[in-house]
Amino acid sequence: MIGARLPIVVVVISILTTGTAFASSLEGDLALPSFSPPIPQVAPGERAVATATSSSQRLERFSLDRAMSHVRRLAGRIGTRVRAHTGEKKAAHYVAKRFRSLGYRTHVNTFPVDGDRSRNVVAKWPSSARYGIVLGAHMDTVPGSPGANDNASGVAVLLETARLIAAREPSRWVKLVAFGSEEYGVDGRHHVGSSEFVERLGPRGRRRLAGMVSIDMIADGRPLLTGTSGIGPPVAARSLFRTVTAKTNIGLRYITFCDCSDHGPFEHAGIPATFLYSGKEPDYHSSSDVPQNLIPRDLRRTGRAVRAFVADVDQRLVRHWRSPG
Repeated sequence: MIGARLPIVVVVISILTTGTAFASSLEGDLALPSFSPPIPQVAPGERAVATATSSSQRLERFSLDRAMSHVRRLAGRIGTRVRAHTGEKKAAHYVAKRFRSLGYRTHVNTFPVDGDRSRNVVAKWPSSARYGIVLGAHMDTVPGSPGANDNASGVAVLLETARLIAAREPSRWVKLVAFGSEEYGVDGRHHVGSSEFVERLGPRGRRRLAGMVSIDMIADGRPLLTGTSGIGPPVAARSLFRTVTAKTNIGLRYITFCDCSDHGPFEHAGIPATFLYSGKEPDYHSSSDVPQNLIPRDLRRTGRAVRAFVADVDQRLVRHWRSPG
């Protein structure tokens, strides 16, 4: 996560309902080849939000052991992962290998930064929807920091979530992205990987993509937070907040953030986006941001929150996030 002062404004969440059905031009983006289980259909006027009969009970539990093994690999064995440097490249290789081992179609997309090349690792389930929901976390670190919490923790949750939803209903609608170059570089830019991803969507993709969730610095002993930067539509943040609050005992808080993670470029493009974060801590951007200083119970807490959310990602939720109302 980039450095920025974080203004916090607590707000009250009201339950939203969808208004009208989607225009027929969106139906092509949601049409998929046969895949089991079948896609739930939305009756006219049906509320397109998470329901108690969704697939949450069919997903395995989030594994802290597996997640911690990813943290130790990224922040321990690989270590500092400065954008466009060897460490970030090794991290991308590791993440891509893990995605592929789970059966995802995986691409490493490179882009220029700081006179060299950085990369995003993009994974999707075969025959999944082209424009669903992006779940993302950044791989890179600042110089001199192993980045256990910032942001091996987020990547670990991303990888473990990929395992949980592989070949299940949510994998039809979730695209998993490990972003490069989120941190500031020598050229003064930040969020370059997520900006590149948004740019490559093109005008149609930016209109069709349902939304994005960024997972960044989520295991530091502080409250788990979600919200927006007050730029883009709030439907993604409110939906995630409602689902996690209803289905878990996690004390998730809803706030207004700074534009300080990979949700920012999506919001600026008018795409619904949100952020899971638990605040700055003493090891932030420091050489002491090592695996042994990460708080495992908070890593598991965030993993449980993301699991609760993705279990309810289906065609109805995608339509709800896309709805102009």
